[in-house]
Amino acid sequence: KGLFELADGGTIFLDEIAEMRFDLQAKLLRVIEEKAFRRIGGVKDIQVDVRIVTASNKDLDAERKAGRFREDLFYRLKVVPILLPPLRERPEDIVPLAEYYIKVFNREFAKQVTGLAPEAERALLRYPWPGNVRELKNVLERAILLQTGTVVGADDLPPEILGATPAAAGPATGDGAAANGAFALPPGGLSLEKLEDDLVRQALEQTRNNQTRASQLLGISRDSLRYRMKKMGLMGGDES
Repeated sequence: KGLFELADGGTIFLDEIAEMRFDLQAKLLRVIEEKAFRRIGGVKDIQVDVRIVTASNKDLDAERKAGRFREDLFYRLKVVPILLPPLRERPEDIVPLAEYYIKVFNREFAKQVTGLAPEAERALLRYPWPGNVRELKNVLERAILLQTGTVVGADDLPPEILGATPAAAGPATGDGAAANGAFALPPGGLSLEKLEDDLVRQALEQTRNNQTRASQLLGISRDSLRYRMKKMGLMGGDES
């Protein structure tokens, strides 16, 4: 039995769907449309009822426009699209994910690590994570595997993470911050989430809800802007 036959009545997950060969894309489309397939060398169709979940780290719409992904399959798969922005654009998830992986690798390696030291947490938050969650997972796996203490410290992290600098360079406080155009943190602190929401609203107001122009003002992708708008309960406007 193949995977579709085994998944009958359940769910099949197809990772990195953009890498599928064109001829296999046509076969997958047939399975979706007809809810049936034929085994290699078989002579009869087998009916299946399967929920299909796919994922890709590429922009499937761009792949479709470039002719690298079948248009008919693209629209057949695009029933409930879920956007997951890169980790660098959702820093609020970094520490909770790190704590989760500490628990996972504690069990796997029989360790008793209780968490992150403050300097290690700050280093993780500064790093841009080009490898996204997989990279974070690998970093924590290495740290826990080699850990002899009870806390992950800065010395337990790879050099490239320790050497990372925040995206906005320059002084963060005082007159030097204003002179360099950097945002000055008020002495009493602020809510980062509220600040982000306010900036999103301002960008949408300035562009009259044009999401493409608003995302350019904020220096993020349009998909990332839409992700934030969904979190804020703001959707609609010019889709151009």
